[in-house]
Amino acid sequence: YNGSSWVYSTNYNNVTAPYSLAQDLATNSHDIKFGDNAKATFGASDDLQIYHDGSNSYIKDSGTGTLRLQGSSSILMQKLDGEIMMIAREDGAVELNHNGSQKLKTTSTGVDVTGTVTADGLTVDNSIAPIVTLTETGVGTYYTVVDGGHYSIRHNDLTTNYFRLQSNGDISFYEDTG
Repeated sequence: YNGSSWVYSTNYNNVTAPYSLAQDLATNSHDIKFGDNAKATFGASDDLQIYHDGSNSYIKDSGTGTLRLQGSSSILMQKLDGEIMMIAREDGAVELNHNGSQKLKTTSTGVDVTGTVTADGLTVDNSIAPIVTLTETGVGTYYTVVDGGHYSIRHNDLTTNYFRLQSNGDISFYEDTG
């Protein structure tokens, strides 16, 4: 300690050089450089580690609690070439991209998906009458409705049945050509 800051010295090739950790490294032109597998560690038990293993880079949280990434407006993940992979917007949407194209976005009413959804199953949970909407460009909108234990397919107006499977197994087909 020199009276105003801690001064450490290092010995490299039999040359001893002092350096100070009390200075702002950004303004004194000094970088902290770590070799492969050397870690910047934080916490009494090295709970947070930042390192590069020669092939991959890591931010590793192995302590208690949650790893939190915080930003004043948005949190953005992007490739080195600038291609956006994910955006989490303050008080708004989370957007996930595939190869530079937005594929999934949360909204105030749920989620919007661009492209095809492949799933092992679909559960529509609605205490009133679950409705699945299927829209074909240039043809119209079809609705599949479960109402009172009956399954119906309806077109455009939601009131006219084209097909109905009742809970007792009866099947009804409807057509409007007479």
